[in-house]
Amino acid sequence: MLYNDPLEISFEEWLKLLADSEVSKEPYTEILKIVYESNYSGICAFDIAAKLKVARPFNM
Repeated sequence: MLYNDPLEISFEEWLKLLADSEVSKEPYTEILKIVYESNYSGICAFDIAAKLKVARPFNM
């Protein structure tokens, strides 16, 4: 884990961020969808890259 600070963001704030095209750009929204659909089961960068059909994992 990179950060130890708790994330204190409301549902409404998440919606606002996701709706803002300057904040949530492709492929980030696709990555969020993949993580969400994985039920947060510890999906790794390799698995995300495979689902996005890219040659190798990448850092954000």
